[in-house]
Order: sequence, then structure tokens, then C-alpha cells
Amino acid sequence: MVKKVKKVLKNNRGFSLIELIVVIAILGVLAGVAAPNIVDYVNDAREKADIANGAIIANAYLRAIAEGYTLAATTDTKISEVDNDGNLTAGGNGGSKTLVPDFIQTLPIPKQSGFKKFYYSYKDNTLIIYKGPDNATATGTGVVQVYPYTQLD
Repeated sequence: MVKKVKKVLKNNRGFSLIELIVVIAILGVLAGVAAPNIVDYVNDAREKADIANGAIIANAYLRAIAEGYTLAATTDTKISEVDNDGNLTAGGNGGSKTLVPDFIQTLPIPKQSGFKKFYYSYKDNTLIIYKGPDNATATGTGVVQVYPYTQLD
């Protein structure tokens, strides 16, 4: 019995070159099918993170407004950068606060590639949060709405 096992093991020399090439080709096809899906999942996750960050910024503005601060108004197409001071003006309480750190701990930045900053538009008690490239001043090319309007009554 031991002689048979030794004979089988001695004659078994491994995989042939053709077998290895076939396995590598199959793995290559599987990787080619899986890679685009992984990239899509990453992009979707970044977009959802930007939506969540837009909601955080909107809620910080809502808290500031609830405490009596006013937000600098914009026009229909003009947007303003969300920065540390938040463009807040002291209300009836007489105190001076800024968006960061009084209403939000740190200012998030967009996760999706091609976007550098968050912006807002505020007109007729309607707040909209956008993301866009550096120095954007109006809605349009390169600026995307990330948080739907919030009616402030």
C-alpha cells in the first residue's frame, strides 16, 4: 500500500503550463467583471456621504436660525460658500457665534471627486445645499444640489 502511494506521488509533478494559463485567464475575466462594480459601489458611497454631509450642514444652519441668527440671503442662481463663519448675522440674542464650532464641530468637504466645497442658497426662507468646484458663484456647470430645499417657516 505504501509503495502505491509513493508511486502516485512520484509520478504527480504538478500543473502543466496550459492549466496555469487557463486558470489565470479565468481569474482575469472575473476581475474584469468585478472591478467596474466595485468602482460603482465606491462612487455611490461617496455620493451618499455628500448627501449626509449636506444634511448636517443644513441642520447646523437650522439650529443657528432657531437660536435667532439670520443667514445672508442669495438670489435665484447665486450661491454662497459654506465657510466657518457660515455667513451668520447675530440676531436678537446679541451673542456672536459662527457656524464652526458653535453649530457644527468641523466643516465637511465633499467626498466625490471633482467637488471641492459646499455652497448654499437661501431665498424666501428656502435653504438649498450644493456641492461644487472651488470659487463657484452660481448654480449651473459643475454645481450639484446635494440636499433638497428646506422650507424655513
